[in-house]
Amino acid sequence: MFVGEEVAMAYNTKNRQQLLEIIKSQKDRYIAIDEIHAALEKQNIKMSLSTIYRYIDYLQEENLVSQYIDVNDKKSYFRYIGDNPDCQEHLHLKCTQCGITIHLPPDTLNQDNIQDFKIEYNSSIINGICKNCQ
Repeated sequence: MFVGEEVAMAYNTKNRQQLLEIIKSQKDRYIAIDEIHAALEKQNIKMSLSTIYRYIDYLQEENLVSQYIDVNDKKSYFRYIGDNPDCQEHLHLKCTQCGITIHLPPDTLNQDNIQDFKIEYNSSIINGICKNCQ
C-alpha cells in the first residue's frame, strides 16, 4: 500500500460515502451545506456541520466535488464531478430557478480574444434561467 492510498482509505468512511451519495444524487445541480445536512437528517444520519465541511474539503482535494460560491446569497454550493474530470476545464451555465448546470464546450471562449488571461473554470459560473424555467 502506498502512502497516498493510506490517506485516501483513511477518509473513506461510511459517513463520507453517505455525504458523497447525497451530492451525487443531485446529478448536475449544486447543493448547499444546509441542504446536504437536511438530506442526511431526513435519512436519519447524524453528522455535524463541521464534519460535513471537513469531508467536503477532502472531496474537493480528491477532485470529486467542485465548489461554487454565490456572492449574492453568500453561500457555497457543491456538485459531484468525479465522473467528469474535464469539468474543471470548461465553463458552466447555472439556472437560478431550478439549479440545473449545463456544461459549455471547452472552446466556448476563443483564447485569441482573451490573451494573457487565465480563466479559473472551477469558480466561474454563468447564471441565468434555463429553457424549462422560462
